[in-house]
Amino acid sequence: MTIAINYGTATNGRTYFADWRADFISGNHPDNTGGFYPGSLSGTQYALSSGVEGHTAGFIAGGSLNYTLFSPPAHTLYGQLDSLGFGNQIVNNAGYSFNNGPELSITGLNLTGTQTANNIVHKVVYGLMQGTTTELEAVLNANNLSINGSSGADTVTGYNGNDTLTGGAGVDNFFFGVNGAATSFGNDTVTDYASGEKIQISNSLFANYSAFTAAGGTVGSVGGNTVIDTNGHGTITLAGVTSFNTADLQFVA
Repeated sequence: MTIAINYGTATNGRTYFADWRADFISGNHPDNTGGFYPGSLSGTQYALSSGVEGHTAGFIAGGSLNYTLFSPPAHTLYGQLDSLGFGNQIVNNAGYSFNNGPELSITGLNLTGTQTANNIVHKVVYGLMQGTTTELEAVLNANNLSINGSSGADTVTGYNGNDTLTGGAGVDNFFFGVNGAATSFGNDTVTDYASGEKIQISNSLFANYSAFTAAGGTVGSVGGNTVIDTNGHGTITLAGVTSFNTADLQFVA
């Protein structure tokens, strides 16, 4: 099953996790809504939200999750992690959910952690409990993703794998940049590009269009699609697009 990132009320994939981290105050796990559902040390969900006044960000982890408490290795989460939801105002009504729906959700994670210290499930969820997304974003960068915009205007953002990006309704931007030590954002496909929408490439790769072409970058038609080839940093295929205005190719900070 493909890992999918689905925008809910979030509209900017470039800044979402930074905004979430800024609004989630971990500070000794100050949850005002949290814990396992339905059990005390295990369940199909684990939820945690910041209890600091004015900071309501939280997350809901879904799967088959277990916590060792004092059994060795102590304070370790393990099991199956299938999904994550991010937002605010978590409620528990026979299961955790967001009062206004998730801002962003991730499905198809299919991460399995055995009852050992620092297993992948523990690292991802414990990182979120501390208000960090480093371990989660490492997982996203290591996989090929399906990334889906909301019903409005979005900036749909790819990761380091061979991702498929769909903007949905609204006039969308599609952003491509490298994360961490990577040099390529992969061979990505945009399924629903429409004229006037923007294809944005990080200016850490090319300062502008002249630098892009000088480095061997090309924009061409291949088999009924438009392919933007960065000559080493990845490709962007605009599915079904036979005519592309290079004015809609931007290089942004």
